[in-house]
Amino acid sequence: MIYLVVGISGVGKTTVLNKAREKLPNVKVVNWGTLMLEIAKEDYGVESRDKLKFLTPEETRELQKKVIQKVKDMGDVIVDTHLGIESPRGFIQGIPSWVARELKPDRLIVVEAPPEEIARRRAKDKGKRERMEESVESIRMHLDFDRAIAASIGYELGIPVKIVVNIDLDKAVEDFLKAFD
Repeated sequence: MIYLVVGISGVGKTTVLNKAREKLPNVKVVNWGTLMLEIAKEDYGVESRDKLKFLTPEETRELQKKVIQKVKDMGDVIVDTHLGIESPRGFIQGIPSWVARELKPDRLIVVEAPPEEIARRRAKDKGKRERMEESVESIRMHLDFDRAIAASIGYELGIPVKIVVNIDLDKAVEDFLKAFD
């Protein structure tokens, strides 16, 4: 089984996932961006995850093809990733429909939080990541973009899309784990 766990930066996706792993000790977790970076370092000399968004669309597609194969070879896995990545050219789909069709996930779990909370979390993270505009409105737009992609993937593949709201971590983890029932 392949589970896609998605959310924009600052939503607490990885925090929820790490805490949920205590109840899912036999499930492997892999970060899509980390796999992309490992390959991009070798193939294109990319030095950080934040620089991946500057690759050409063709280079990005080639990387995605290689990551799809790596993930499929892992068996049962949770893939920690982003659906939309903000770039100077606009939003880039982290998991475009062709990737979702090839990957064939069994579930899609979207972790969200209120835009104001995400802005607060990101403010604490300043300097660690290169991000586009940090306004509450831009965060809201990014959340809306991700929801649209999630709905599209769920509809196209006929898979459940679970939305987990991460305001209270324990409640978010409890809700997250329901996707595995």
